[in-house]
Amino acid sequence: PALTGEAELARFFKPSQKEQWFEALFESHLIDRCIKDVARVRGLVQHDHYHRFTADAHLLQAIREVIRVKRRPKLLGRLGARAKKLTSTDWQILLWAALFHDLAKGLGGNHSQKGGNIAERELSRLGVSKDVIEEVKWLVAHHLELSTAAFRMNIQDPVTWQKLNSVGATGLRLERLAILTAVDIRATNPEAWNEWKERLLSDLVATMASAAAHGFINFLRDAGHKLAAELAGEIDPAVAMAVPSTRLILDVRKACRAKKDLAPLALRNRRRETWVRFHSHKDRPGLFLEYVAKLFAMGCSIQQSSVRTGSKMGVYDWFQVRTTKRPQQLLKQLDLIKDWTRIDPPQVKLQKIEVVADQGKEVIFSFRGKDQKGVLLASAKALFDMGYTVRWAKVITWGAQIDDIFAVQGGPSTEEALIRLRKIFGINNVASAEVEKIDSATV
Repeated sequence: PALTGEAELARFFKPSQKEQWFEALFESHLIDRCIKDVARVRGLVQHDHYHRFTADAHLLQAIREVIRVKRRPKLLGRLGARAKKLTSTDWQILLWAALFHDLAKGLGGNHSQKGGNIAERELSRLGVSKDVIEEVKWLVAHHLELSTAAFRMNIQDPVTWQKLNSVGATGLRLERLAILTAVDIRATNPEAWNEWKERLLSDLVATMASAAAHGFINFLRDAGHKLAAELAGEIDPAVAMAVPSTRLILDVRKACRAKKDLAPLALRNRRRETWVRFHSHKDRPGLFLEYVAKLFAMGCSIQQSSVRTGSKMGVYDWFQVRTTKRPQQLLKQLDLIKDWTRIDPPQVKLQKIEVVADQGKEVIFSFRGKDQKGVLLASAKALFDMGYTVRWAKVITWGAQIDDIFAVQGGPSTEEALIRLRKIFGINNVASAEVEKIDSATV
């Protein structure tokens, strides 16, 4: 359809249009007349290795991606199921957000907040409804929140949950923001959207949308300001949902006040899950390996873990284990293990080991493969032997598969580590050590 002036932009700027219409809108520079800020970002180079397009080309590509994803949700992998549930109004909001999300680039300061203000001003002038304007403004102002949380923060950390909750990334806004985040990444350069980012973003959205997340946020709210401050950076939401609140609160307080290591704690909750807690007043190399070795020696199969070191609590690690032993039996057996260093892991094979992020001081490894007896112990031992210290870990068993992530410090170069690890675990492509470096200018 022919667009004769800026007054008609809102009438024709629809997700039902073909890509060619938007291409013509940009190539003819008619969009510059309708939205003055587009002319300002024409040819604006974004100075980093991540963005391959000029600012105006990136905006057009983001619009294209909205059209493509609406028609083929499978392009987003697991996020596609969420895209299918969006209404025509949701897609209209996303289309406007794609146009405005980087329109404040080059103005200095926070381009997200300034872009939100530009969207509000221009859409009001174009006669767009207030409800749509409010949602577009919010999306533009917060369009970096999910990528920051998913790729640079521990998605199991309650601080991450609280941060997203505090800016309103819940419900339908969370769903739209997830799609916009994926669209933005896909529009940045063709190689930016990969399996790792899809998985982390999908996992984060699923976690934030879960009943457990809402319950945990309510738990922090009800715990009171002082205790919430203690819990926020120390407790994994999965632990908060698994361990009875009163017992967890007492244990957290003990750990925060402890001047020495607390004795291990073991319990079985109402869902018949068995959890074991280890604590150390001070962190030291090999602690994670020690805990895993002791659980392996007792015949426990680790299903998931919350491994973290906090400023208030020291090392505070929880492990969900599969065992027929009662909690008191586990504690007695733990007390009998005097020299864990003599516990050797079995030989295991994995299907895939990757460095999913190299952030300088912290490197994140991904270990994937079939669940086998001692696989976590073998992984922890290999990392320890190379001089790495585990800062946090996400250990999950999915049926017959393991999907373990370790954030480590120290050790050899990431390229050397990948080659050695792949050789240890029988992975054929030991010669290829591709590392994804997360730059500070990530979308």
